[in-house]
Amino acid sequence: AHPPQAVACLSLSKPPPSGAMSAVAHFLDEVVLTASSADGPVQAWDLRTGMQLKAYKTTACGRGGLCQLGDDYLVSAQVSKNALDVWGLDKEQALHKFFVGEPMGVVAASPDGFFFAAGSLSGAVYIWEVPTGRLVRTWPAHFK
Repeated sequence: AHPPQAVACLSLSKPPPSGAMSAVAHFLDEVVLTASSADGPVQAWDLRTGMQLKAYKTTACGRGGLCQLGDDYLVSAQVSKNALDVWGLDKEQALHKFFVGEPMGVVAASPDGFFFAAGSLSGAVYIWEVPTGRLVRTWPAHFK
């Protein structure tokens, strides 16, 4: 089986961490994640074999709506549910949902995974602190 044409694609190749390699780190070295708009789940594919490893079935996100959060997590924007999902890479079920008052389109995270941001379809920007889940700041669309 071959991966579907990806609307959003996140390659998680990186060098292994120092010391013992965890299952999650090993997973990241060999996987590409794809998302297919609102029609299907985010899927993890083995880069060597082309086989599907996981399907994060509770979410679907469009272009720019998926990012790596730190070393062990993913966050995605669910436009149809006005929510952001956070998963552990080793789980196929969301660990946490952030509900927002409007549809989010894109997400991005700081390199250390301490913050993540989402942009709404209206143009507003939201920033969360990951360890606490606290919404740190919002900027309305067309902020001056």
